[in-house]
Amino acid sequence: MDGGRRVQLGASAIVLDDRGRVLLIRENYGRHRYGLPGGAVEPDETPWAAAVREAWEETTLEVRLRHLVAVCSGPLGSRVWMVSFGFRCDVVGGEARVPEGDEIAEVGWFAPDRWPEPRTVMGPLLLASALRGDRGAHLDAPRPGEEPPGSVWPPER
Repeated sequence: MDGGRRVQLGASAIVLDDRGRVLLIRENYGRHRYGLPGGAVEPDETPWAAAVREAWEETTLEVRLRHLVAVCSGPLGSRVWMVSFGFRCDVVGGEARVPEGDEIAEVGWFAPDRWPEPRTVMGPLLLASALRGDRGAHLDAPRPGEEPPGSVWPPER
C-alpha cells in the first residue's frame, strides 16, 4: 500500500427483509449513489457500533447485529485506503424512511438483482458475500477504473 494514503474505516449494515429484499439508501450528495446504510467509523467507535448507528441515522431503523459478513478493502482515490466492514443485521424496531436532514434522498427495499444505479462500489460486493452465507470473508475492492458496471466511487476529497 502507498505510504502516502490515510486509512479510513467504514461500516455497513446488510439488512434483508422476509421477502429477501435488501435495504438501500440513496445519497443526497456527490454522485447520488445507492448503497447499504453505512458510513465512517467515528473515533473511539467500533465498526459494529458504527453499523448500528449508521443504520439508525440513515433509515430510522433500529437494527441488531447478527455477524460480520466480510471486510472489503481497497483504494478510494489516490489519498485514501478504505477498509469497510459489512455486518448482517436484523430489524428490531422502527420503520424504514428517509430521516430528517438532507444527507439521504431515498430509503427502500430492493430485490438484490435490481440494485439501482449508480451504485456504491463496496456495497454490492458485501451483499453478494452475505447472500453466499459468508462469515468473516475478506474481499479486495476493485481499483479505480475496474469497477463493476453501474458502480462508481465517490468524488475524491
